[in-house]
Amino acid sequence: MSSNDYIKYSVVLILLVIVAFLPEPVLFGSGYFGCIHLRITGIECPLCGFTHAARALTRFQFADAIHYNFNAIILAALIVTDFASRFGSNKNLFTARNILIWTLAFGLAAIYVYRIRLFFG
Repeated sequence: MSSNDYIKYSVVLILLVIVAFLPEPVLFGSGYFGCIHLRITGIECPLCGFTHAARALTRFQFADAIHYNFNAIILAALIVTDFASRFGSNKNLFTARNILIWTLAFGLAAIYVYRIRLFFG
């Protein structure tokens, strides 16, 4: 594993610990700035709900995570697959990783189109 991999996984781990253990009023309280995209356009971006979903995932509340943003489940699977593929040379892990990357990209695009359609009615 390269030093960039260590940095990447350290950042992911630190962010998950912060999301998991910060009290809800601090993480989602009235001082919460919110989504810049939502404030400018009035449309939720494809990442809206990811913090809530990540918090639900750290508590193993998968139904809640899917409710907040279903792409969080795909991202979690991608992180696990990416981590596993760094330690093994199994071609199936790299194939699964690539499939998850494309699935996440299409999922983000799909949720954005859906939210735009809801906004314009």
